[in-house]
Amino acid sequence: MHIAAPGGGVAARLIPMIEEDVPAGFVAWWLQQILECVMAEIRSRDLHLVKKSLCLSIATIEAQAEGPFGPDSDMTDMKDLAERLMDNDTELAHYIRSARLILNGGP
Repeated sequence: MHIAAPGGGVAARLIPMIEEDVPAGFVAWWLQQILECVMAEIRSRDLHLVKKSLCLSIATIEAQAEGPFGPDSDMTDMKDLAERLMDNDTELAHYIRSARLILNGGP
């Protein structure tokens, strides 16, 4: 089994240490656990700005016309991340609504 780590970094250094007979699903889980441990903790105003930027990106992609170069997988990943960052669906809806207001220039 050969696993490529895009972009280098922590994953690129860890992957060569993995034995060849380890199932790919375990490797993916293991790397996710490690990456969650090393991710920066974002708080207060910085967290608000990350949430707002993420929702602006989602709303921008949603507003684009359908086409062969649409970043659908990016949007799916962004929505997943937004759901994990938000406390609840109401907060997510608030940020998405705010992003759409910014993009549309008003209600």
